[in-house]
This record gives sequence, C-alpha cells and structure tokens, in this order.
Amino acid sequence: MSLLEIIILSIIQGITEFLPVSSTGHIIFFSDLFDLNTSDIYFDITVHLGSLLSIIFYFRKNIFGILKLNNKFYVQNSVYEISFKKLYVLIFLSTLPIIICAIFFDLDFFEKFRSSTWVGIFMIFTSLILFISEFLSSKNKNIGEISKRDSIIIGIFQCLSILPGISRSGMTIFSGLLVGMDRQSAVVYSFVLSIPTIIGAVCLMVINNVNDLSFENIIIKFIIPTFFSFIFSYIAITFIIRYLKNGTFKPFVIYCFISGIFLLAINIIR
Repeated sequence: MSLLEIIILSIIQGITEFLPVSSTGHIIFFSDLFDLNTSDIYFDITVHLGSLLSIIFYFRKNIFGILKLNNKFYVQNSVYEISFKKLYVLIFLSTLPIIICAIFFDLDFFEKFRSSTWVGIFMIFTSLILFISEFLSSKNKNIGEISKRDSIIIGIFQCLSILPGISRSGMTIFSGLLVGMDRQSAVVYSFVLSIPTIIGAVCLMVINNVNDLSFENIIIKFIIPTFFSFIFSYIAITFIIRYLKNGTFKPFVIYCFISGIFLLAINIIR
C-alpha cells in the first residue's frame, strides 16, 4: 500500500473501531472497492494498537484508580461506585467466550467470510440489532450492578463480532442493554471490554506471524498507522460516549442497512 492508502485506511479503522458499524467490515469494503492489499500483518497490528492506546488513554484516570484500588469509576461527569475486584471478574467473564472461540475454532474458517458480500449481509444484521436496541434502553443498571451471568451474556454476543461486518461495539452495547444496563453504562462497559479483546487480538496476530515480522521502514509500517488510528479512535470514543448518553441508534441503523444493501448490490452488478 502507498503512504496515502495507509493513512486513509488507518483513519477509517480509527473512526469505525468504536462506532457500532464494524471496522473490519469497512476495511474489507474499501479494500475490495479500491483493490488494496490490507492483508499486511503490520497494518492489522498497528491500527489495532492505535485503537488500544486510545481507549487506554481515554480511561487513564480509571486505570490509575485500579492500580490504587480506588473504587470510583469516572466517565465524563458520571461517577460509578464499583469494586475493581468485581470489575476484574466481570471483564474476565465477558472476555472468556471469545478466548474459547479463538482456542477451539480454526481462524481460517472465519476467513471464508472476509468478502464484501458477507460483509453486506452482516452489516444488515448489525442494523437489525441496533434497531432492536432502540427498544431496550429503559433499564438503569450501571457497571457496578451487573451480575456474572450478565457479563457472560455480553461476552457471548461479543463472539459474533469475529464475523466481519458485525460490529463488536454494536453487539456488546446491545447485550448490555439486553441485561438491563442504562445506555451510557452499556457503552462504557463495551469500551472497557475492548481493552483485553484488542490486546488478545494483537498478541494472536504477532504469535501467528512472528517469523514474518521485521522493523524495516518502521515509520511507514508502524508509527504512521498507529498515530492516525490513535487520533481518530480517540475522537470516535469521545463522540459516541457523549452522543449515546441521550442520542439514538437510528443514524447507525440507517447507515449499516444502506451500506449492507449497497455492498450486496455492487456484488450483484459485478
């Protein structure tokens, strides 16, 4: 890929990683549309690393609080009382299902779905889930009030996001609302849950490709994608947490549905 293509795709990854629209689906779509080679392991690792750093930076106050065993969790103007020991357990239980998937499922199986046709189908599915989410936002559990069972349910829904075109944040926010969380708490829990999930994904990519890694052209291969992914991921996180506190999923429902139909139509025409 050229430098311009790397920058553009890094921005797309950053914007879509935390919006309920599927970052992987968008990368596959733009790759197919403009005939780009995004199978480069460096690109996958660095853009996910940028997104990871952005979410850690956004929640840095809480991460320092965890280290100090502070039981207050801060999100903008809201403060949640939660035992961080309980939060560790909840996050672990929510991460466990996707770990099991990674262990017992051949990842090559999921490669069969990395086509714009499947992305279109799964984006329509995501739009349906987000539409249903509009009717699941009347409960008021916060992060400190969900149960172990609730966290496992959220983790099971997160597994669906292995399929390209199904949004990880969309699935986890939906399932958070399904178990009775208020909307902002569901969004925040989804983003906190992304930290171990992205760490695991990056580690898996490195382990599976360790013999192919080198540090040649480090600025283009590592620094630039990480930088742009970090900046635009942070912007997306800030926007979506503020927006969904009182906003609606309707723009994302419409966007995912139209995008899915467009992808299917393009493939039929081809």
